[in-house]
Amino acid sequence: MESRKLFADWPSADHLDQIDSFPVSLDGGGKELVDDLILKLPNPVVLEVGVFLGGSATRWLELREDVVVVGVDTFGDGWERIIQRYQDEDLPWMRRVLDPVPDVELLKDSLRRHGALDCVLSNLRKFKDRFLAVKGNFSDVCGAIAKEITPNVVYLDADKSFEMLEISRKYFPGAVLCGDDWTWGEAQGFPIQKAVKRYCERYNCTFQVDRVTWLVESRS
Repeated sequence: MESRKLFADWPSADHLDQIDSFPVSLDGGGKELVDDLILKLPNPVVLEVGVFLGGSATRWLELREDVVVVGVDTFGDGWERIIQRYQDEDLPWMRRVLDPVPDVELLKDSLRRHGALDCVLSNLRKFKDRFLAVKGNFSDVCGAIAKEITPNVVYLDADKSFEMLEISRKYFPGAVLCGDDWTWGEAQGFPIQKAVKRYCERYNCTFQVDRVTWLVESRS
């Protein structure tokens, strides 16, 4: 797969000017673990799996002027329904997500009219030279990505599975694995906790946790 087919094209500046979009950060805390890692790395390249509206990507792109972020997501239809669900369910953490958005109705309308990918690129337009978007399922595109870039950080914010960690290890063996949702899924037995612990037992690793963020510290 050629890189021009792998990475999404940036829309024209005129088109981006027509898009009303606002970064939305699903942040339960602890991303300082990842911040500290990025600050220590030479030439940091972050592969983020699960971009949503670019809140985390914006955080890391603003952290250092030489950070490159590659964002993988399906960028599918119906993201406005996710925002609507946050409004309808009105849980405390959902309110914290939406409170910084100046006009939630405008955001939903923009997602309907322009689609998720263009809304994300609108949010990240000032980082056009350092943000690359890949549209697809991670398991389907990781091989092609590995031929194009060598990330030193893989941040997993999508599928909460042991298989996701295994795929990351296979294709990006030099990268530090990290992610969020440590406390997500109590009814399911905290899937990411089980996945990370199983992974660390298998590969003789240790891990850190800060609130909902986790980071695998070493690998044999």
